[in-house]
Amino acid sequence: LDRDLINPGGLIVVDNVLFRGMVGSEVRIKTQEEVDKMAVDERKTYQRHTKIAQALDDFNVRVAADPRTESLLLPVRDGLTIARRTETR
Repeated sequence: LDRDLINPGGLIVVDNVLFRGMVGSEVRIKTQEEVDKMAVDERKTYQRHTKIAQALDDFNVRVAADPRTESLLLPVRDGLTIARRTETR
């Protein structure tokens, strides 16, 4: 939106915004003790997934708060966000 690539009324559709159920305020993050008990490969995967989930949570919050858009997050499977640009140029 900042680069004016989407016309007013244009849609942005983003898939997998709930990433394995790890995104949102109700998600329980594992304690450091729980992470330390994981096997090395499992720990790396969990840490990578946690970073992805945090980035998607930030994205969802920003889209919802952006006054230039109307947005809808559909909690189907891994989530789908549909945002429509509302402002005029």
